[in-house]
Amino acid sequence: MANKAFDQSGWILACSSFTKTLAPGFRVGWLDGGRFHREVAELKFTFSFSQPALLSEAVAVFLESGGYDAHLRRLRRTYAAQMDRLRGLVAEYLPAGTRATVPAGGYLLWVELPEPCSAAQLFKDALAARISLTPGTLFSPSGRHHRHIRLSGCYPLEGHFLGALAILGNLAKAQIP
Repeated sequence: MANKAFDQSGWILACSSFTKTLAPGFRVGWLDGGRFHREVAELKFTFSFSQPALLSEAVAVFLESGGYDAHLRRLRRTYAAQMDRLRGLVAEYLPAGTRATVPAGGYLLWVELPEPCSAAQLFKDALAARISLTPGTLFSPSGRHHRHIRLSGCYPLEGHFLGALAILGNLAKAQIP
């Protein structure tokens, strides 16, 4: 599976899972061990010997049948619509001057809060309100992105999520004199 154009000698081990695309509870993934294929297969056998194979077999059949490709096409359309809606909700609930990215794919939205907002302060205030939030500084060792937050658009944009977004908006607005 690893791209041989980048790894002629088989030193790269490539791995991934179906956790984000099928279901978090599946815990089914894959690993291309490159030149270490035999050793990786032995370790995998040792660690998963007692795990039932039914789920892995079901995922394999789903992959072979083309069902996974169709599922990904539907998922991409769903997430694209969710991200459009989330951008609209950010404009509705967060302070004027807030900017949000237009992601080319995926379900994560980067939001830049207006001056003088602090993502770190919003994180603390949100945590006190029992809302999970990811400040942009976690992704920058230099402290850049101190006014950025990352929002996930993979959850249904209703009920609890909308309430949390409204609270975040009020907390952010409270930082502006």
